[in-house]
Amino acid sequence: MPKIQQQMNARLRKFLGMEVEPPGQPFPAPVFIVGCMRSGTTFLVDKLTQHPQLLKVGSELREVWTRLGQAPCEGVCAYRDERYFSVEAANNMTHYFSQYMRDARKLRRHAMRAKARLGKGQGAIFYDWKRVHPVNKSTQLVNKIAYIHALFPRAKIIFIIRSAYGQCSSMKSFIEHHYRQDGYIHYFPPEEGYSWTRIPEQEKTPDMQADHIYPGNFSLIPRMWLRLNAVAFRQLQNLPEHSFRVVAYEDTVQQQASLLKQLFDFLELDPRHAARAERIAASVLSYKNTTTQGDPLQKWKKYLSEEEVAEIDRVLQAQAGEHEFILNSLEKWRIRP
Repeated sequence: MPKIQQQMNARLRKFLGMEVEPPGQPFPAPVFIVGCMRSGTTFLVDKLTQHPQLLKVGSELREVWTRLGQAPCEGVCAYRDERYFSVEAANNMTHYFSQYMRDARKLRRHAMRAKARLGKGQGAIFYDWKRVHPVNKSTQLVNKIAYIHALFPRAKIIFIIRSAYGQCSSMKSFIEHHYRQDGYIHYFPPEEGYSWTRIPEQEKTPDMQADHIYPGNFSLIPRMWLRLNAVAFRQLQNLPEHSFRVVAYEDTVQQQASLLKQLFDFLELDPRHAARAERIAASVLSYKNTTTQGDPLQKWKKYLSEEEVAEIDRVLQAQAGEHEFILNSLEKWRIRP
């Protein structure tokens, strides 16, 4: 075929969007928002995904991570790090995120987002589809940070931590609420780095000791706070510092606008949306808690008894080394609004 005809054919294919070898694009770096339950992960995802480049993917994706990501999050919440890396898991989760982003362009998804945005002020309705990033908020990945970094080395990870007293108070109310409503108990597994196992009470097995279950043994709640936050910081300290940021829950209440601005800067979003990011950051959002009411920084004093406060103190003192490691890590890495 003459060269001029080849060139004309190539131009025609390009014009019609039918290139033999389309240029392609790298998969957009996912954003992960992780932290213990009752630590502010929902607030962060609801605010950040108001940005046209940040698309919230599902809720927590517990079943998806368990089945496709080879990271048990449903029922048993197992510890995972880079040693568990699997090409199959990386491919599965990349495909899932890609499919979700394609489906998100459909009319029914726009309608669902409109309902969430107009009814609850969550997320956005329309997105910059050429530059969008999937955002996965999960409390079940807090003990899997090194694992998700291994699957997605370009991912941006935001870890949020709440004070022991505030988190333990909220977690206590959360567990008791779901026990009364649904009959679920929370089991403290003996395996190192594992998070809560949440199951119906009737499914409790004989090897689940009574002193490892709440409602029941309150000391398990501060012990889990220590376990999970120590695991998270130990995994973060081995990651490149440009890949993560640490947020103190208290700053989302007291320094919200400045904090969000720094998070948007960290995510390296397109400058054409800078004005939108500024407006989102400046629009301060109040916490709406589903199980407790009052000042998010002070209400733990209302919901914890003197005995429970003393028990938190005892647990923190008994594991003073872990507690000091967590506080020192927070001091080193937290965003300073």
